[in-house]
Amino acid sequence: MGDFWSHCFSTLAGEYPVEQVKAWIEPLDFVAFDEEVGILTISAQNPIKLKWAKESYSDRIKAIAEAWYQRDDIQVDIVLAGTRAARLAIKTPAVTTPTAPKVEREAVPSAAKIAVESVAAADSGSKSTKLQEAVEQARLAAAVAQAKKQQNQANTPQSSSATFSDIDTADISIDTSSFGEEITLPNIHIQSVDADQLVAELNSQNSYEKSNLLKELSFENLVEGRSNALVVTAAKKIIDDYSEGEGGELSYNPFYIYGATGLGKTHVMHAMGNAILRKKPGLRIRYIHANEYFTSMVDSIKRKANDEWQRDYLNLDLLLIDDIQFFSGKERTQLEFFHLFERMVRENKQIVITSDTYPRQLQDMNARLTTRFDSGLAVSVEPPELELRVAILHKKAEEHREFNLLDESAYFIAKHVRSNVRELEGALTKVIAYAGFYGNKELTIEICRDALKDLLSASIGQITIENIQKTVAEYYKIKVSDMQSKRRHRTVVVPRHIAMYLAKELTQKSLNEIADSFGGRDHSTVLSAVKKITQERMRDQELNHRLRVLEQSLKG
Repeated sequence: MGDFWSHCFSTLAGEYPVEQVKAWIEPLDFVAFDEEVGILTISAQNPIKLKWAKESYSDRIKAIAEAWYQRDDIQVDIVLAGTRAARLAIKTPAVTTPTAPKVEREAVPSAAKIAVESVAAADSGSKSTKLQEAVEQARLAAAVAQAKKQQNQANTPQSSSATFSDIDTADISIDTSSFGEEITLPNIHIQSVDADQLVAELNSQNSYEKSNLLKELSFENLVEGRSNALVVTAAKKIIDDYSEGEGGELSYNPFYIYGATGLGKTHVMHAMGNAILRKKPGLRIRYIHANEYFTSMVDSIKRKANDEWQRDYLNLDLLLIDDIQFFSGKERTQLEFFHLFERMVRENKQIVITSDTYPRQLQDMNARLTTRFDSGLAVSVEPPELELRVAILHKKAEEHREFNLLDESAYFIAKHVRSNVRELEGALTKVIAYAGFYGNKELTIEICRDALKDLLSASIGQITIENIQKTVAEYYKIKVSDMQSKRRHRTVVVPRHIAMYLAKELTQKSLNEIADSFGGRDHSTVLSAVKKITQERMRDQELNHRLRVLEQSLKG
């Protein structure tokens, strides 16, 4: 089949312009050809390329295929990569791997209406906690055992309740050795409720425990504003995908969130996982930091258990991986993750990734990965705007109701702490601690100024034109002297214009003073550069992200 696709690609490449071939034809992939029904399946990487391929190349591919296979009944089906349609065409067998213990529906028949209620533990001494744990184990084991017993006695009238002694103890194993003495377990009473609910609760608890998710991070306590609106909207669209039944196409896969540290990327990731797990309690979800993924892989290799480790990840339904930039320079880790990524996307399993930078700017990262990271939806989280910073402070202050954060005080803090949410919350914590030490309950501007005087003095006068020129030169890998030179090459002109723009935005210097710092240029040159960068920033997302990074770096 590879011979056919090579022939087809070569034919199309000879009929269309090079730019069109690279942009639209080269990304298409051969999926399968079903000789029995004559269906040729091709995949496209995203909905836009899918629509274009169907409209522009479908008929031509059909003609090439009919000539190649010498039949006139071929149908061309172009599908979205990673969707159920693509998987069905490939006919890849499902991975069957050992998974964590799960309560099977068959173990608790729908006819059996059961639940278990434990009587309070008799021992109130030091052993009470362990004893209660043993009681809980007995409670769950008794539920399953009683269900099996009822299944075997379907025609026998059941009493409304039974004690633990009525259950077949062969089905129940409880370790009481840690109690240090022989004990008598309290009676466990069984009464009638819905077995379906019990199974769902057990599976939900099992899924959550293995997900590494933090329950306290949700969309309910995430403050939304312009800087994170797009990320939150996209995240909620993905959550909605899990309400549309099995096999539905995922809106954005992968979903790549990037931005500087402390802006709430991890919060969004956990909030997504928690929301999806509430919709699909039995779903296999895992949150993991990229560095932890790396160390667990190394450990599996040392233990000669890499196959088992791989199967564990291949068996997931949703992977949330944080700070992917930690894979930089780790070739084996990148290779392992590439294969996992390909498999999950192909099987329509969601991947969510966070990073500190845009996919193509990741350093020492295999190009196969960076292009795939950019194949779904890549969205940046920006430093919070003033209004959002104020809202975040008020939200955080709600955790300390004994203190009253005045509006003008929240504005004062937000105006001086601009880089990220983490520093913003840290500043408020410092103010509250300071106020509490002196017995003040009202957080006034005076208290804020006194509590944050070290932070405020450090930020005053920190940004200079020389500092801006050095920072921009390092970022774009040019010489600082190029800022004052007469060179007109684009690799120098663009950074120079950006440095002029930042000098105007972040310092109090006049246009003439800025012009003098850039090799004695005319003030009109600076004005032109500022206008140009301002306009381009509004329509160029990547430039806007770079400027945000530079601004945050300069502001500390």
